[in-house]
Amino acid sequence: PGADSFVVSTLRQAAERTLAQGGAELAVEYLTRALDEQIDPATRGEVLVELGFAERRTNGPAAADHLRAGLELLTDRSRRCAVALELGRALYFTNRIGDAVAVFEVALDEVDREEDPDLYELLVAELISSAWWNAQTYPIAEAAIGELDLDALHGGRCSQILPATMAHYEFRLGRH
Repeated sequence: PGADSFVVSTLRQAAERTLAQGGAELAVEYLTRALDEQIDPATRGEVLVELGFAERRTNGPAAADHLRAGLELLTDRSRRCAVALELGRALYFTNRIGDAVAVFEVALDEVDREEDPDLYELLVAELISSAWWNAQTYPIAEAAIGELDLDALHGGRCSQILPATMAHYEFRLGRH
């Protein structure tokens, strides 16, 4: 290992191709090796995020840890919110519901609803869907549902997710 950006780029490309072919374990190896290089913080953040994405298929707790570490190094607000979405999902699927809810809440505070309405609506849906499974976080889901205006959805690709989330909520309550 050194400070060779060509090595990092090659390993990232190899990981991307390998992951696309179903080789998550090998992709994790490539990206872990890329982290051994001395790379700038921005690139390190992206490699950590890519490693977290690959690890979602092999090791959920490690995926969450690497996504969180990568998120801390990212500076672009939109990218941070997109990675926070995946971090929250990784935390939820590793039964760290309180942590997942906290990540979704921070991302919702950070996302620009006008600039990225799909991401905003997806974060709201994930917050609700994650929070309602735990007695301590259930009031957060209830509050988000209370603030939800399905008629105000922007109509993009994620606008069907919130009505589906609400249908699931109604079904769970035995209303419809």
